[in-house]
Amino acid sequence: MSAAHFVFAMLMLLTVYFFIGVLFEERDLRAAFKESYRVYDKDTCDDSFYKKKGEIN
Repeated sequence: MSAAHFVFAMLMLLTVYFFIGVLFEERDLRAAFKESYRVYDKDTCDDSFYKKKGEIN
């Protein structure tokens, strides 16, 4: 494996790690702040890239 392949593989793993972390962080924020975070999320975020079809904030 060349150095370029290794760097590319590490960047891919970092990207996957980031997206998984976002999912867990959102879950924890919703659990900690309940309704106030839901209102904030609805008013400010467009995070539809990982929500299930038809899911409501």
